[in-house]
Amino acid sequence: ISAGTPTAGGQYQITASATNVSTGTSATVTVRAPAISSIRVGALAVGTHRVDTSINLDSPAPAGGLRVNLISSDPNKVQVPATTTVPAGQSSLSSAFTITGVGTTFDGTGRDQPISLTASVSDGSWASASTPVSVQASLSLIVQNVQTTRTTQSPANTTIWADLRCTNGGDCGQLNAPLTVTFSAIDPTNGGLSSIVKLSSPTAGPVASLDIVMATDTATTYNSPFISAGTPSATGQYQIRASANAVGSGISSTVSVSQPAITGISIGTLAPGTHRVDSSINLDSPAPAGGLVVTLVSSDPNKVQVPATTTIPAGQSSLAGAFTITGLATTIDGTGRDHPVTITASVSDGSWISKTAPASVQQSLVLLVQNVATSRTLSSAPNTSIWVDLRCAASNGDCGLLNADLSITMAAINPSTGAASTIVSLSTPNGPATTSLTLTMAANTNSTYNAPFVTAGTPTNTGTYQITATATGVNSGASGVVTVTP
Repeated sequence: ISAGTPTAGGQYQITASATNVSTGTSATVTVRAPAISSIRVGALAVGTHRVDTSINLDSPAPAGGLRVNLISSDPNKVQVPATTTVPAGQSSLSSAFTITGVGTTFDGTGRDQPISLTASVSDGSWASASTPVSVQASLSLIVQNVQTTRTTQSPANTTIWADLRCTNGGDCGQLNAPLTVTFSAIDPTNGGLSSIVKLSSPTAGPVASLDIVMATDTATTYNSPFISAGTPSATGQYQIRASANAVGSGISSTVSVSQPAITGISIGTLAPGTHRVDSSINLDSPAPAGGLVVTLVSSDPNKVQVPATTTIPAGQSSLAGAFTITGLATTIDGTGRDHPVTITASVSDGSWISKTAPASVQQSLVLLVQNVATSRTLSSAPNTSIWVDLRCAASNGDCGLLNADLSITMAAINPSTGAASTIVSLSTPNGPATTSLTLTMAANTNSTYNAPFVTAGTPTNTGTYQITATATGVNSGASGVVTVTP
């Protein structure tokens, strides 16, 4: 059963009856006239308008749509169109009408006296609705996207713009007419034009001050076009100011300009007889045209050596593999206390702030035997791909690359006696089986990985063995004990 659209206001009930059955009656239905339930309007200021207004109904608009009359109680302060139409079947309408601020609703004491905006239907068939509308007395500019920490090598601070807001910082609608906004770089100490930075747009500058038009129906100069603050010419401070006729000026936070700096030197651990090529240098600004020549100095070249200079390519703010650092003698004294060497990175003319970093040289290196299977049988396949790594003795960590070739002897031994094993032989590709063989760990490496691999053959008897690695001037390494079962 459907109850049709009521034809008038009043009340009714729906009953259900049948022979020999008690009649049922619904609750009372109250029918009233449909209503415009609300009008929504955002903040305005003198000289702005909004198109994001809305009208809401408590019932769908009838066939042909609902023509709504709009009336401002003071058209000298707020203007609206005479009518708007909510399409048939809709219960709301966004962007329902344009509302324009013409005069402020604030009196001389700063008290707001909002006007009333009423929405109604001519024949009175829908209940009307009204809402207060305030018009701010003034607007303010807000400068956006200004970098506050820069150097004399910083790239241009691009995509600076200004937004137009209510004086409380909130959205105040869009301009009724174009607004010329003047951007200026100023000295915060005296308010005059800055002498250390210039502004530009795609079609103007570099200058200390330039104009951009904020277009009608907008509230921003975003990308229309953006302003750029160029690379500062000297250290100091500046601000970006945006000003316009009859609008409050906006001023950015103070920008501090400093001398560019070498901000970091990254150096790994070394040992006597090793070097590293993974050192890096970081800058707080891109290197200038032609690159940045960085001078490197070791406080003790008898322990740590570095090249005289390295160059960071133009436009880069960091350089990996920046220089080779070489360990010659340990920085650790007889009590085990480290006395790191200081590495200083600087620019010869002093135009960049220098940076230092400690460099430690461990006392010794150790060999680590890798990839030895510790549980085998008499029918096990050969244990291939055994190799040796060179590490720091104190931590087993990375200690750099060899300065020169290192001859390493690998042997299969009986862990009980230290003598050569009688149950397993070692070999390399194309080499004979033996209990002891010699490999070369090449300069500029720290491993015998695949150079070549060593193979422990199928055991010939049950028992135990270990694989050892020894070299002159380096701590020996031994695998875990390998147990061979039938």
